[in-house]
Amino acid sequence: SSGINAEYGGKVSAAGSTSADDCTFGSHTPPPIVSPTYPSRIESCNAGEYMTDSGCQQCGENTFSSAGASSCTSCPDGKVSAAGSTSAGDCVFAPESKGRDLKISISLLLALSAAMMIFR
Repeated sequence: SSGINAEYGGKVSAAGSTSADDCTFGSHTPPPIVSPTYPSRIESCNAGEYMTDSGCQQCGENTFSSAGASSCTSCPDGKVSAAGSTSAGDCVFAPESKGRDLKISISLLLALSAAMMIFR
């Protein structure tokens, strides 16, 4: 019979051959591997969103993301942002944080001034 004959070490025989002596090493091209096709889905999310198993979700407050993100990035310490922010530039100092920092700075400045007056 024609085809690959495993008994003879992968040698190929022509149609109608009756002896192992008729077998020669031939070439065999395996069939191409066909990958399955998957249903199309959203490939990436817009800036301000991130990809989840169920699709795009908006980034929460105090986070941001660029387009195509798989997660949101937290704003730097002391900064806040609205939900759906798209860049670190959207993160700003919280109003109460600025006021607290200003109070600390003024207190420190007054203490240093007082110390300088004492050591004159």
